[in-house]
Amino acid sequence: MKTANTSRSRWMLWLAAIVIFIAVCLYPVSNGVTRASGVGLFLVLWIGLVAAVWKWRIGRLAMLGVTATIVIFLLLPGRTQRDPVALRSAYVAGLLRYEGVH
Repeated sequence: MKTANTSRSRWMLWLAAIVIFIAVCLYPVSNGVTRASGVGLFLVLWIGLVAAVWKWRIGRLAMLGVTATIVIFLLLPGRTQRDPVALRSAYVAGLLRYEGVH
């Protein structure tokens, strides 16, 4: 029995994931399924890229550094919440500048 070339099949799967990721990004309807599949495909592509450069030390360190930087950035606290009453009044003041709005 002949075995398939695993290296080539991995590259083909990775290229298929890129094509599907681009198709999901260009799909005009955004709902929970497309957003979840976009995030999932991005993670698959990122892990595939890390695996592709893993044998080179500098590439491995660069990819791990970028990954760590992204994770740290995502774990940082966000902005504090603004006063909802002030936001509402600013929104209404902005609407009053439109013609025909009373």
